[in-house]
Amino acid sequence: MPYAKRPAGGILIERSTVTTADYLGPWQQIPGAAGDVTLPGGTPSKVDITTHDDVIAFGGFKQNGAGLADTTDASFDLFLDPDDTVHQAMLADLAARTARDYRFTFPGVTRKYGTRGQLGITPKGEMNGYLKATVTVLSNTISHNVA
Repeated sequence: MPYAKRPAGGILIERSTVTTADYLGPWQQIPGAAGDVTLPGGTPSKVDITTHDDVIAFGGFKQNGAGLADTTDASFDLFLDPDDTVHQAMLADLAARTARDYRFTFPGVTRKYGTRGQLGITPKGEMNGYLKATVTVLSNTISHNVA
């Protein structure tokens, strides 16, 4: 199956070849990754941090603070090739529920996004002779500064 060096949009997506969970790699490019990419991130929950002094100082308004963040799962489209060794390894990770590091590199940018988690792979059917799938990394942790 022919692959471009970088997917559409230029984002390079890689998986760690080890499960040491340290974002250090070594890294392996995921061939056939293309299309829409959802990067790892998070949105903090809202926590009421109002004190009795705040009620007097702020006229009865609640004071809100950031709580723990709900992590956004990373996802990307993939032209799935069952004969490709990287894709076979990803399918094995899916079956074993293996947690692994993934990183996303933008062209011309040194800092990379990263996430650690288990894979979900949803095939979408054939498209011009290829099997397209959506890959979701069920993010356990995220990093916005991966080497």
